[in-house]
Amino acid sequence: MFHPFSIFPELLTFTFFAPLLLRVAVGTLFFWMGYKHLTKERRTAEESVLHGRKWGPLSSVFIWSLGTVEILAGGALFIGLYAQVAALAGVLLSALHIKLHRCYSTFSPYPKTYYLLLAVICLSLILTGAGAFAFDLPL
Repeated sequence: MFHPFSIFPELLTFTFFAPLLLRVAVGTLFFWMGYKHLTKERRTAEESVLHGRKWGPLSSVFIWSLGTVEILAGGALFIGLYAQVAALAGVLLSALHIKLHRCYSTFSPYPKTYYLLLAVICLSLILTGAGAFAFDLPL
């Protein structure tokens, strides 16, 4: 197939693998963020959410549930299981992190553009589907 405006037209046969690359990258990032919230930076996250207030066990439950959802969404995106639902969860998690970054910048340590880029990639996965090597049915 000839495409006069494409520099590498033979690479267009691999377009089904583009969502795979996006899905694996975003899944890894969400999994890593959840892992950090549950293990490595849990104390820092709890102190950041408390921020001088007496939330008590509520902050621990919030951080634990957020980390669990991040790990589940990241794992589902990584393996391609219910990828569109996991991508929707990724959009909501990114929006939550953008909101939390304003008040608790140590809890959401990355810049807002990082979370915005994650949300945009997740939105594209909602529209394009899971791609190759996923357990979802192709669109």
